[in-house]
Amino acid sequence: MSPGEGARERFVAFAFAASECLIETDPLGRILFAVGAFRSRFGCEAEALVGRPIATLLAPEEQGLIATAIPMLALRGRLPPSVVNLAAGPAAPSAGPVSSQAVLSGLALPGQDGQFRLCLTLGTVPLGLAPIQAANGNGPAPQAAGLLRAAEARLQAGSAGRLGLFEITGPAAERLARGDPILNGALATALQAGPGTLAGSVAPGRFGLMQGGEAPLPLGESAAAMTRVLEQSGVSGQIKSLELLLTHDGMNEAQAVRALRHALGAFTRGGASGLAAAGMGDGLQAFLDLVAKRRGGYRRTIAERRFRLDYQPICRLADRQIHHFEALLRLDGAGSAGVGEFVNLVEGAGLSEELDLAVAAVAAEASRDGPSIAFNISGYSAQSPHFRAALLALLDRARVPAGRMLIELTESAEVEDEDEAAITIAALRARGVAACIDDFGAGAASFRYLRAFRVDYVKLDGSFVQAAATQERERSFLASMLDLARTVGAQTVAERIETEEDAARMLALGVDFGQGWLFGRPGKLPGPAAPKQRRAIGHEVWR
Repeated sequence: MSPGEGARERFVAFAFAASECLIETDPLGRILFAVGAFRSRFGCEAEALVGRPIATLLAPEEQGLIATAIPMLALRGRLPPSVVNLAAGPAAPSAGPVSSQAVLSGLALPGQDGQFRLCLTLGTVPLGLAPIQAANGNGPAPQAAGLLRAAEARLQAGSAGRLGLFEITGPAAERLARGDPILNGALATALQAGPGTLAGSVAPGRFGLMQGGEAPLPLGESAAAMTRVLEQSGVSGQIKSLELLLTHDGMNEAQAVRALRHALGAFTRGGASGLAAAGMGDGLQAFLDLVAKRRGGYRRTIAERRFRLDYQPICRLADRQIHHFEALLRLDGAGSAGVGEFVNLVEGAGLSEELDLAVAAVAAEASRDGPSIAFNISGYSAQSPHFRAALLALLDRARVPAGRMLIELTESAEVEDEDEAAITIAALRARGVAACIDDFGAGAASFRYLRAFRVDYVKLDGSFVQAAATQERERSFLASMLDLARTVGAQTVAERIETEEDAARMLALGVDFGQGWLFGRPGKLPGPAAPKQRRAIGHEVWR
């Protein structure tokens, strides 16, 4: 054996001393190489996994986290050991019981082509580590956001799957509406009967079930399991089930994801009748017909300014002084969920640039003689040279002083042309308009944006902020995201600061600014009679 071969053998031995499976992926998380105990863990040979997303090796409730962790690994260079739940696989005939959990860790190595290779290991959970409760055990059932993230991951990965929707009516629905966490949890658990499933309550009396694999359980069997729970609880009720296939079928990936968001949002708000009223009763494919029919109405709503902006303060956590306000789109008669639905459909209709320019015009008028204001732009707008020219011209006409406006780049539509988006952001920053990445951590794209664009602020997704209150793993994850932001010189904003405890926790972690009901609900801008607020923000120039 040559010295080089000996060294390689020693490295492999060291790796397997702590791990059962070694995996190499590309920067998007697609498996390039695998070796180890995959048959006993997943019921297949390692070679069969090449080309698949690494997320498919993890339980559905973990797939949203791994989608965030992979780009973080590429940026930070290392993924600390974390306990994860694995996807269910056929048991090996003589292997005995195999734990459904493992320790995942990783390292990013630059390749000769300049692209990073991500080297990950899966090892046995050491004795003494407290296991994390799986969603099909006694832990909290994932809610609508978790189901949506997992379903979107399936769509984007091209994996087969379906989203089952269940609505309970009658006395049982009334009991759930009043609040019955025990019954709610029992119903969610009943839906977890099949392997590789993710289930949870999306609204009182409404549940979602995502199934993968080649032989998912019929929805009738899942509904029957829920019926047995109702009978055992001594409450009557009827259960209606619907199915949405997670396929593209005539749509591109972006359209399919928007259709899924539209469908799940409609069901969450209005159940089966809400889904039908939204034009989605026949599945995701109806989305394109729906958008085509409503496009003219959307354009008139934008052109005639049949919307308003509410403004929510964003405060410096250290002294509670208002730093700026975020402009939030509002439609008469529609709550925040309805606004999200409107934005989703506007993007599907190709009207993102028109909406973003209309919002920018209203926000610019308000900020010219008032406080500093942030407004959202979508990925579609950011990568458009036409939008860039129109927005710069708008700012010139409005004569907005430098330092009075900030853009927040949202993830509602991913940026495909990063070079054009980078030109847009650079041109706006040169004009005195700061840039922020919105909902950082909610999806993999935000990590890519941090690498591709020079930004002044990073706004941490509120789900991480809330989860950090009770989960140590989420706090560690949040701390890692803060490290990333500091590395590129960006300040941080935490969403959903609702209590003094939330504010103290984020300040202790090193977050710079906070946004949430603790500091003020969305509403009108303060007038001239609010001198303290004007002094705090009136002449501040963005970093």
